[in-house]
Amino acid sequence: MKLSANLRFSVALLAALVAAPFALGDDGWSEPVPVMNRAKIALTYRAKIAGDFVIVEANHSKGWHTYSMDNTIRARKATGDEHPESELPTRIAVSGGAKVSGDWMQTAPVDMSQPSIKWYTWGFEGVARFAAPIERVGDEDIVLTIDAQSCDPSSCTMVNDLKIILPAMSGDAQPALIDGLVKVQREQDSAS
Repeated sequence: MKLSANLRFSVALLAALVAAPFALGDDGWSEPVPVMNRAKIALTYRAKIAGDFVIVEANHSKGWHTYSMDNTIRARKATGDEHPESELPTRIAVSGGAKVSGDWMQTAPVDMSQPSIKWYTWGFEGVARFAAPIERVGDEDIVLTIDAQSCDPSSCTMVNDLKIILPAMSGDAQPALIDGLVKVQREQDSAS
C-alpha cells in the first residue's frame, strides 16, 4: 500500500509525539512539539530544566507569531479599558514534581498594536523564551501545559493543553538561558 505524502507526514508526526514526552536531547531540551495549521508547522515548543528554572522555548515558523504572557495587562495599560480587545496571552502551567516559586519571565515582546483600529497586542516572532523559578515538590515527572494563540496574517491556530513532560531528575546549570528575559507584568504591577 502506497501512502500519500500527507499521511506519511502525519504518521511520522504521531510517532514523534508519542515518543516526545520523555525524550531529552544531549543538551537537556525536550524534543520539539509542533503546533500544526493546515498540515504546516506554525511553531514548535520545547523545554528544559536549567538549574532551578524551567525554560520553555517557542520557535515560530516564518510569518507566525504568538502573544506575550501579559498581553491583556499591557492592553489594559495602553487603553485604560478594563476589558480591552486583545489577543489571547500565552499561559504555561507547571505541575507534577515541581511548582512555580517566583515570577515568570519572557523574551521582551514586540509591540504589534494597531492604534488606528484600536487593537493593542504584544507578541513574539522567531524564537521566544519563557522562564520561571521552580521548587521541586516530589519525584514525579514535571508536566508543562501550554495554552496560546498562534497567528499568521490570514489565520490563527489555538494551542490548547499542549503537554511537555520532563523527567523529574532532568536539569543542568545553564542560567545564561534566562539572560535578557523581562519580568512578566502582573495585575498588581498594572495598578502602579
